[in-house]
Amino acid sequence: MNTDLDFWQFRKLHDKNDTLLDKVEKQLFRYALPNLPLWGPLAPAHDCTNLRALMGFAQSYVGLSLIMRIGGLKGLPVLRRVTSSFVRIVVGCGFIYGGSTELNNAWNPYNNPLYVETCFARDKALQDGEESTYWLGPKNFMPMTVSQYYNMKWMQVLTTTDVEKVSRSKIMEQYSEHHEKLRLSLEKTGTLGARVQEISSRPAPARAVRKEEVSSIMGVFHTDEDLSDPAVVEKYWFDNHPWIKLQVLTNTMYLASNIPRVAHIEEQEQQEQQQEQQELQEQVTTDE
Repeated sequence: MNTDLDFWQFRKLHDKNDTLLDKVEKQLFRYALPNLPLWGPLAPAHDCTNLRALMGFAQSYVGLSLIMRIGGLKGLPVLRRVTSSFVRIVVGCGFIYGGSTELNNAWNPYNNPLYVETCFARDKALQDGEESTYWLGPKNFMPMTVSQYYNMKWMQVLTTTDVEKVSRSKIMEQYSEHHEKLRLSLEKTGTLGARVQEISSRPAPARAVRKEEVSSIMGVFHTDEDLSDPAVVEKYWFDNHPWIKLQVLTNTMYLASNIPRVAHIEEQEQQEQQQEQQELQEQVTTDE
């Protein structure tokens, strides 16, 4: 996820392109949708998790009450009773689902796209010097649409499914086995000192060291390469100083440096010629 605040473009509460219906929806259900429709404009910002959890619990209670009181409709005509019961079940289940979702969001806020979006919006408002309150969030901020919210939740489900598939794959099983063996071996050795002692106490290899290996080891101190060529120097240096190479590759501040700094012979000759010319000019000026 891109955490650069300048990258994010949020919906606006007051947009000149909004229709009358859009304006009414934004004012009535700014933070209520999709989980707290019962509370309408009273719903706080999505990062006010404790307040929203409290409202979600109350909404779930209302939804449960609607369903449990269906039995009190027995005196109504059949068609009206069936219709009213169906509406109560749908609305009640919706209230319970939304309320329980808010309770879950309070427990796992970073699984809620609306919570993350509101946090980013607050940070951007602070960076831009815009007004922001605890209950309503940034002044002109409007959360994502309901369809965008459910699209992101669906992407979370797909991502979780993919991760589970990978975790059950053969290559991950092999990795887990090797990781467990490594963990057990480190537990046996214990401290770093014990590990060093174990390695140092191992017997030397039975075979003799080849000439090529000796040459590669001694190459640090002696080489027949032409060290007047900077390209050769760089290759020789990195081949025989792997830790320096690792440092250069992992720390970009060293990339601007030429390690080692070796001057070209031609450059030295040019500098000497320039010095001689300057000295001659100074002498001529002195004689005049």
